[in-house]
Amino acid sequence: AENFNQDIGSWDISSLGTALSGSDLEDQSAANMFDEATSFSSENYDKLLMGWSTLDTQAGETEIPTDITFSAPSTTYCLASAERALLTDTYNWTITDGGLDCDYTNGFITQWQVSEGDLSITIPTFDGETYDYAIDWGDGASDTNQTGDATHTYTTADEYTVKISGDFPLIWFNNGGDKDKIVSIEQWGSTQWTNMSAAFLGCSYLELNAEDSPDLS
Repeated sequence: AENFNQDIGSWDISSLGTALSGSDLEDQSAANMFDEATSFSSENYDKLLMGWSTLDTQAGETEIPTDITFSAPSTTYCLASAERALLTDTYNWTITDGGLDCDYTNGFITQWQVSEGDLSITIPTFDGETYDYAIDWGDGASDTNQTGDATHTYTTADEYTVKISGDFPLIWFNNGGDKDKIVSIEQWGSTQWTNMSAAFLGCSYLELNAEDSPDLS
């Protein structure tokens, strides 16, 4: 199923590994489930891992099956590293996938300028919003599962491309912080903005180079 790319995080997998009991395929479990799913995105794989690792409980017993072999060899994960670790470490899953890698193709992309003596930047967020995002700092460093302000310090003065992917509903400079360090918006991406009030207030050097439009729906 080379074109498969859906969110199936809500699937009930409580019987996974039992349906083939007694057959020649019993030990394979879900081993080859997504072997040829080359279009399966990191975003939907994240949703799968998050959903399958947080099944509801019934009568005090977990529905998450144990000792499962699962593979999605063409697909990487990004924001679900903790959920993946829960399945492998707590429930003894054996998972084969493309590893940790965040896709910023449709991310929010900006340019920042840092100078000697002040080499750090902070991505400003708003306390009233819910965040879970990954960030590529443009110098080979990256962070995942950011739930609020994110700060990074560079080693040399330069202009850096910063890419954000995931749930990032509002950037909030509000005439403070590193408002003079952000110099351009290169791409709005697929981020769904919930508010623009004071988002870029005070960003005196900011230029808009993005050819796409922000999703204000």
